[in-house]
Amino acid sequence: MELHYTSYLQDLPDGGMNQWTDDLIELGIYTPWFPLQPHFPLSKFDIFIEDHSLFYIGSDTQRLEGGWRLKSPKATVGFPIIGSSAFEKNIRYIRMKSSQIRLIHSHGVDQEVSNDLYNEIESIIDLYVESFGTTEIENVDIYLSSRKNTDNGGGYCRPGLIVIPCGSNEAQSVKYTVCQDQYLFKYLSHELGHLWWNKAPVNTWENWLNESFAEYASLIALRALKGKVTTMLHWKNIRMRAKPLVRLWDVVQKMKIILRYGT
Repeated sequence: MELHYTSYLQDLPDGGMNQWTDDLIELGIYTPWFPLQPHFPLSKFDIFIEDHSLFYIGSDTQRLEGGWRLKSPKATVGFPIIGSSAFEKNIRYIRMKSSQIRLIHSHGVDQEVSNDLYNEIESIIDLYVESFGTTEIENVDIYLSSRKNTDNGGGYCRPGLIVIPCGSNEAQSVKYTVCQDQYLFKYLSHELGHLWWNKAPVNTWENWLNESFAEYASLIALRALKGKVTTMLHWKNIRMRAKPLVRLWDVVQKMKIILRYGT
């Protein structure tokens, strides 16, 4: 099926995973440019963009004479479009046995953050290969976004693409070595885990398999690379955040009552 339609950026929801300026565009959430219908089957995307002012990323992108061709490496529910004039000068390569990872950052991302995460990625990948074997994914782009981690949307993982928000304001920069570093490591190790844990369909409840095992992988990385004390502090924080929440079992029991007797 081939679709042709026109859309205007000013009519799309701004903020979070959707942002655009003269030298940057990130349409990351499912609905900003593609009219997603939840009942559609998973689809492969083949997109041509008539633009040479920006450098577009993704695991399967080609610069052609009239613009850029973007393709999805596997069927999915949506496809992000990300491009910037800064990308081409800010690419670093991490080579695995059967794969290649490109680390890319935009304007507004501190060079120290990019350097630290480059080293972290190498360590995490080595640990995961040792623990889980090689990944079947051939090429991946990791995009360090200047969005703050408090923005709507946060990071996300799509076929061939990982997006990590790592912008900071002045107050956060002071705490980078203590607070932001641990946050970014946890975020990054979780999203890298999806290079191994990605087989369950993301548009069904079975997506919990992808998410839970990616989180399991990130906890292995946290313990192995950040130490026992950091891991225990992380668990303490999780317990504090979970304390006021309703137990899943209580939710399940309430839903059973509603289904049986009505509201």
